[in-house]
Amino acid sequence: HADLVLTVSPSWANQFKKNGAKKITVLTNGYDPDDYQNPLQKSKSSKFIIGHFGLYNQMRDHVFFWETINQICKNNLNFYYYLNLLFAGEVYSNFFSTINKYKLDKKITYHSYLNHRIAIEKMMQCNLLLVTQGDTKSVDGRLPAKLFEYLGARKPILAIGKKNSDLEKIVADISYAWFVDFNNAELLKNTLIKIYEISKGNNIFNDDISHFSREKQAFALMNLINDL
Repeated sequence: HADLVLTVSPSWANQFKKNGAKKITVLTNGYDPDDYQNPLQKSKSSKFIIGHFGLYNQMRDHVFFWETINQICKNNLNFYYYLNLLFAGEVYSNFFSTINKYKLDKKITYHSYLNHRIAIEKMMQCNLLLVTQGDTKSVDGRLPAKLFEYLGARKPILAIGKKNSDLEKIVADISYAWFVDFNNAELLKNTLIKIYEISKGNNIFNDDISHFSREKQAFALMNLINDL
């Protein structure tokens, strides 16, 4: 009976419509452009740093990701030499057992918590930003909030999720983002190697992502309220 149902993804909007909602609007999460204004954040490193920020629970961890990393390391000594992992946020209880299993314990830096400013600074130091979905019933509409901060960082993004999900559809429109569906090890290997090669250059990504900015979202929300 609501005058307006506001949700964060098209798939969930369709679900609300099926449940009888009269008027539905999608307003995704976003990023604040002011977070990325400090030029000191954009340091250049010879390392190849794969970063993940935010909750990393067992549902979001995928064996094929680690097995593919392991395979590339065995076949490409340079990749292994320069590889570093940076995880910030809560991880599940056996996470470090997985890291040890693949002999990556000397490659990882872990922060259980970073405040927002430092988290953004760390993102800017990464060569690849990882976002993963859990293979759950509601996965089609799940868009992790960190994805939008990754977009603001304008660093290569690797998204692992379900084929034809809203995550894949957003990533498809971004030149510096790549999508790999669950358990597609061959595509994952090729994508990781491609991003590794890209990281050696001085690439600047100029995609127009302003529609994901918090300012634009605030105006959209004001207009929605005014139209009720």
